[in-house]
Amino acid sequence: MTKENEEFQKWSNDVAVLAADAVIDAKLINKEKFEDAVAVFGEEIFVRLIIGECPPPLKTKLLSKEIE
Repeated sequence: MTKENEEFQKWSNDVAVLAADAVIDAKLINKEKFEDAVAVFGEEIFVRLIIGECPPPLKTKLLSKEIE
């Protein structure tokens, strides 16, 4: 795996943890399914990133001042 893909995979897993936590908080899945949800979300996000499906660049951070 390339260094870039390793970075994509780490970021994907970080976001997947947030997503899994959100669906547990919303009571859409139970806590026992947390790790499974992280794996599914992380893989889907990772695949999207490695095929080049990324959001458009932001000119500003949503909770900060404008990026130079």
